[in-house]
Amino acid sequence: MKKEFTIKFKSKTINCKITPKSIAITLGVLVLVTLGLIFLIHKITLPRKSTSHEEIHIEMPAIGPKKGGGIIVASLHDVDAVIAYMYDSNKTDSVFTGNYGIESVIMPKTYHSIRFFRDYVTGSLASLEGDDFPHHVVLGIDPYASYLQCCANKEYFKKNIDFIAELAGDHPTTAFYIYLPDDSAAKWASYSEDELTSARMSYIVFVRQFEQYPNVHIYYHPCEEWYLYSDSIRTGSGNGAVRSDVYTSIMFADISDHDLRYMLLADTVNARMDEVIDMARDYESVRASYADLSDKKVIFLGDSIFGNYRNETSVSSFFEDMTGAAVYNLGVGGRAGVNVADPTSDVGIAYNYLLGKENISALENACKNLPAYNSMRLAGSLLAGTDGDGFIFILEYGLNDYFGGSCAAEYEEALTKLVNGIKQAYPKAEIVLLSPGYLSVFDEGQMIVEEGGDILPAFREATVNVAATTGVPVLNLTDDFGFSQETTWEFLLGDGVHYNEIGRYRMAQTLARYFK
Repeated sequence: MKKEFTIKFKSKTINCKITPKSIAITLGVLVLVTLGLIFLIHKITLPRKSTSHEEIHIEMPAIGPKKGGGIIVASLHDVDAVIAYMYDSNKTDSVFTGNYGIESVIMPKTYHSIRFFRDYVTGSLASLEGDDFPHHVVLGIDPYASYLQCCANKEYFKKNIDFIAELAGDHPTTAFYIYLPDDSAAKWASYSEDELTSARMSYIVFVRQFEQYPNVHIYYHPCEEWYLYSDSIRTGSGNGAVRSDVYTSIMFADISDHDLRYMLLADTVNARMDEVIDMARDYESVRASYADLSDKKVIFLGDSIFGNYRNETSVSSFFEDMTGAAVYNLGVGGRAGVNVADPTSDVGIAYNYLLGKENISALENACKNLPAYNSMRLAGSLLAGTDGDGFIFILEYGLNDYFGGSCAAEYEEALTKLVNGIKQAYPKAEIVLLSPGYLSVFDEGQMIVEEGGDILPAFREATVNVAATTGVPVLNLTDDFGFSQETTWEFLLGDGVHYNEIGRYRMAQTLARYFK
C-alpha cells in the first residue's frame, strides 16, 4: 500500500510517496547513526587499551557513577576536614576527630573515575570561601589509573588533575594532603616494561604538577620497603587495602609531623619511583634471604621496643610475615631486666609462669591488664611439659634498667638469671640476646645519657658478657642491624629511643636473616 502527500515549497509542489521500503530504510539509517554515537561516547569515556602485547594487570576502576546514581555534590558548610578517595582504601577520619578535636569531617562515596572525582570535589567546594573553606582536604588519587582513563594522553591527564592546583592556589591556608595508592610489590611486579614506563611517568607528572604549591603534600608510603613488601599490613592478599589501624597511625604521622620519609617532591620523585620499581623487582630474592621458621614458635621478651607496638607493624609481626614463625610478643613497656628477675613484680610473675613456676591464677592476678597478657598465657601453656624444642626466645632489655637507676652490673646479673632460668627449664630452646639500642634523647631531651655516647656502652658490654658466660649468641642492636648514629632520624621516633616502622621492619629483617 502506498500513501501520497503534497509538500508546497515556494512556488513548487512536490508529490511524495511513502512506502514500507522507504520507512525501513529511514529507520535503519537512524539506528546506524544512534549506534555510531554510542560507540563514539564509549571510546571517549573508556580508557584506551594499551599497545603492549601483554595484558594490563592494573585494577582498573569503573568509569562513571553506578546505575541509577550520579555525582552527588555534598554540602560542606561548617565542615573543617574533607576526606575523599578515588580508590578503595581503609581511609579514616580518626586522625582529625581523635587527635585534632575536629567533629566536622565528611567522607563521601568513592568515585573511581578521575573526572567524576574531580567534579565531586570541585562541585562540593565551589560555594565555600574564606573561613568557610575546610582547613584540611585529604584526597586519595591514583595517578596511573587516571592517566589511563585520560586515554594515556599526558596533557589531558594534566588537565584532569589541575583542579587541585587551582583549589590550592585559591586557598593557600588550607593544607591539601594527597595520598597515592597503597601499592604492593606484587602490583608493580605484574606490569610489563611498557606499563612500568607509563606508570612511573604518571606518578612523576602528577607530583610535578604541584611543585609550585607549598600547601600540597603528596604521600606515597610504598616508597619504603616495609610498606611495599609486607603482606601482613594488608587486608586479604595481593594488593589488598592496608589495615585501618596501620593506615591511621601512618596518616597521623604524615599530617601532624609532616613526615618527609613518605613524601614525594618534584626534585626527588624520579629517584623514588626508580627505587620502588627496583624494590618490586627484588622482592622474590629478598624474601628468599629469610629463614623458614614455619615449624618454630618465637617468644619476644623485652620492654617497649617490642611491647609498644602490637599490630602488624610490630617487630614480632614483621618477623612472622617474613619467616612464617608463630610469634608471641611478651614485651611490656617500662619494664627492665631487673624487674623480670624480681619474682614479685608483674613481669617477674609472668616470667616464672613461662618457666612453670607460677600457675595461671597468679599470672591473671598480676598481668591481666597488660596488653601482653594473652600472649603470656598462650606461650606458657604451649611451653608446659616440653623441653623447649622448636622454641626460640629473643630477649631485649637494658634501656629501662638504665632509666630506673640500675647500674650495668645489676643489669648483667639480672640478665644472667633470666637466661639461665630459660636454659634450665627448656634445654632445647634457642636463646638470642639483643644489646640495648640507641639512646639519643628522651623525655624531651631531659634525660642525661651515659657518658660515652648514645649507645650505653657499659650496658652493651654487659650484654656481651652475659652471652659469653651463658653460651648464647648476642646481636648488637646498633651495628649488627645496620643502624648508625648519623642516621638515627631514619629509624627512630622523635623521642630518640623507640623505633619507627622502618626501624622495626629492619630489626625483624635482620633477625629473619640471622636464623637463615
